Amino acid sequence: LCKLNFCELYENNHLIAKISNQSKVTLFPESETKFFSKTPDVQIEFSIDKQEKIVRLFLSKSVYMLTRLRAWYVAVNTLCHKSEAMVRREPWATNTLILAIAVVLVYALSRVFWFIRFGPLGFGYDVGIYRHVISGYWEKRGQGLPAFGFTHLTNVLRWLGFSTATILLSGYIASAVLLAFAVYLSLKNHISRRAGLIGIFLLTISLTQIEFYHWFYYRNLLAAALVMLAIAHWPKQYWLSGLWLGLVGIIHPVSLVPATIVFGIWTITKKERWKVGLLIIGFVAIITAILNWGEWVRYLEPLITYRGSAAVAASSSPEFNGQFITVNRWLHWAWPYIVLAVPGMWLARQRLAPLWWLAVIAGLGIGFQVLFYRRLIVWLDLAAIVGAAV
Repeated sequence: LCKLNFCELYENNHLIAKISNQSKVTLFPESETKFFSKTPDVQIEFSIDKQEKIVRLFLSKSVYMLTRLRAWYVAVNTLCHKSEAMVRREPWATNTLILAIAVVLVYALSRVFWFIRFGPLGFGYDVGIYRHVISGYWEKRGQGLPAFGFTHLTNVLRWLGFSTATILLSGYIASAVLLAFAVYLSLKNHISRRAGLIGIFLLTISLTQIEFYHWFYYRNLLAAALVMLAIAHWPKQYWLSGLWLGLVGIIHPVSLVPATIVFGIWTITKKERWKVGLLIIGFVAIITAILNWGEWVRYLEPLITYRGSAAVAASSSPEFNGQFITVNRWLHWAWPYIVLAVPGMWLARQRLAPLWWLAVIAGLGIGFQVLFYRRLIVWLDLAAIVGAAV
């Protein structure tokens, strides 16, 4: 009996046992340790110790020939040894949830700590600007204030009963957590869960992302999270990606420009889906123009006056460079994972193509020093983080 030849197969998500010179038998699971077959009528149960190792096999029958029973015993006994991995949880699978919770908590605490330690004074002066605009648009309906599409969202939150301080501080922390979730979801949907967790870890330790967070670029941070969500759901869920991009256009129009270019390029290259893709991009453009036309017009003035160049605008105001770190500082901070990002980008060149195109557009914008070009460094850093996680 020990010399019987058999093999294990998987068909239609069922375990199939095939003993030599006999027909296949399908095993159906009752639990992690109990299996049965309908024809012949046989029940199999594995006994598992505290270390989750199979130590004993119980086999029962109703009507079955003795010779086949013996053959079954040999076959299933070997099956249970070879299928321990199926019954026993892999170490990675066992620890994934714990690891995920730990990584997310570390990221969240790293963002909350700054508020606990320093309060609003520990951030850039944009805190005062946002407080003034959020309260002003709710109390005075924006009279005497510049056009700000972001207030469509904040007014809804105020109507729901949230205070300006809650929207300002708790909403900002929530936006940071949303960015971490979006990075994880992009990697999970296109690569793997493990890559997603690595992405959150790199996002946590990235000095560029920490610096960006401390400057309190509220709308820019929230827009980055929404663009990453659009990448996570593209191309399988066009409508959801369109929704995220539409919100980007309402919240932070500057972030929508490179994102629209990227998704437009990617859509055109996919000939089988280009009509649907362009229809969604057109819908996004119309919605954002209707709900945030005032801010779009406000951005057109410096674009025309300074021909889109931060170098030309420097004589008027240094704010047009984006008021963020330089490229040299970013390279100094991020070089360890930039090195890993290059092969990662190559391996995932198809699955995460929109993000790589976004990095290319950002690089070109930085090279030509377009208006607010230093903010584009955030996209280079996100692309490097995702590429390294791959």
